[in-house]
Amino acid sequence: MKHLASLAKSIKVFTTEEITHQFHSTPLFNNSNNLAFYNGAINAIVTDKAFMNIWIDDKLIHKGFGVFDTLNIVNYSAYLLDKHLARFEQSAKYVGLVLPHSLKEIEKILLSLAAYTKKPNMAIRYWCSRGPGSLDIATGVLLSLT
Repeated sequence: MKHLASLAKSIKVFTTEEITHQFHSTPLFNNSNNLAFYNGAINAIVTDKAFMNIWIDDKLIHKGFGVFDTLNIVNYSAYLLDKHLARFEQSAKYVGLVLPHSLKEIEKILLSLAAYTKKPNMAIRYWCSRGPGSLDIATGVLLSLT
């Protein structure tokens, strides 16, 4: 059996500056065609690909608990935006999610993202999840096999 102290030294531990540098020099991030990302945790548009991410403990990631949609921007216009937002709201209600913003605010965020990119045609993927939390498989549930 290996001693934990010897294992701890076998994997790099990065500072914030080192990890940012590492992400910037990784082809996986540099080859992404993502132009901008709205981060709801900080309520801001993020343009650095190293910070366009979702927390690993977000229930959308490890439990699939969330809803998503894709808005197409065609010739600088949001295609069927009202219908997309209505469907998004209905999907959220169906699975018991409360949207963190009003539909008008979500519309403003989506259109701001599109405007920021200055691209005439694009697809914007957006989602809502239960948010971060425990990585437990069944949080708050006890199973007794007695």
